[in-house]
Amino acid sequence: MGQGAYYLAPDDVVGKDGAVDVIVHFHGAPFVEDEWQRTAVDALVVSVHLPGYGVAQYRDMFATRERFGTMVGEAVRRVGGTHARRLALVSWSGGYGAVQDLLSDPDCYAMTDTVALFDGMHADYREGLPDEASIAVFERFARDATLGKKQMIVTHSSVTPFTYASTTETATMLLFSLGVPRVEETRTNPRGMVEYYHADEGGLHVRGFRGDGLRDHIDQVHLLSDAVRVFIAPRWTRQAILEERSLEIEL
Repeated sequence: MGQGAYYLAPDDVVGKDGAVDVIVHFHGAPFVEDEWQRTAVDALVVSVHLPGYGVAQYRDMFATRERFGTMVGEAVRRVGGTHARRLALVSWSGGYGAVQDLLSDPDCYAMTDTVALFDGMHADYREGLPDEASIAVFERFARDATLGKKQMIVTHSSVTPFTYASTTETATMLLFSLGVPRVEETRTNPRGMVEYYHADEGGLHVRGFRGDGLRDHIDQVHLLSDAVRVFIAPRWTRQAILEERSLEIEL
């Protein structure tokens, strides 16, 4: 898999009208290739995995907005489709930088149905506090998700980077700004990850996990299969059924 390489697609991914549902995974897809395959999601999955540390390389890659559209268009044509129907932007760790920048583009924002951020919503500090302005686009998307217009999944570990705001701090800020309450409940998944709270409002789903080590950060990318199974696939299936019914009524 190269930069923005075609990654995975089922045989029936192309709709009768040539439309294709697309999921773009920024950073970490090669680590969970088998999990993507097991999801059996009815969508084209595109991997964008760049070497290095941090967000700069992901911001630089899509500094020219047309590059993302070209990448998605080429991937869709490669599987025999004509256009993208639904779009999900998934990221782990520093890959969030690409999602953040892409959502700042009005056309991409409108096209994106789902955003999933796995331990990767950071912000700089301003006067000792996380800079809320730097995650404003995520707050906007999360607000639309609470209204059911979009869907957003946010997970975080308890890693503290010290020089910039942690994913715990930004998730807390996000929920506070939207007035979405946390439900304190301890749950352990099959990987041994300990979830200590969850927050759900409409299409917004936030999960907080304990663990402040490197392994805890890496574990976060493995949450994608549950996110696809529990949130993305059911939502897109419902939308597809409603679209089919609407078409039948028109006919």
